[in-house]
Amino acid sequence: MKYMKNAMKKLNIIKNVKKKMKKMRKKSKINKMKMKKMKNAMKKLRIMKNKKYVNKKMKKMNEMEKR
Repeated sequence: MKYMKNAMKKLNIIKNVKKKMKKMRKKSKINKMKMKKMKNAMKKLRIMKNKKYVNKKMKKMNEMEKR
C-alpha cells in the first residue's frame, strides 16, 4: 500500500508538472503575442515620428521655395 501511495504521489507530481508546462506554454504564447503587439506599436510610433519629422522638413522646404 505504501509503495502504491508513493507511486500515485509521483504520478500526481508528474501530472502537475505537465499541467504547469502547458500553462507556461500558453503564457509564453500570450507573452510572445504581447511582445509582437508592443513591437508593432513601437514601429508605428517610430513611423509616426518619422512622418512628423518628414512633414516638418517638407514644410521648411516649401517655405524656402516660396521665398
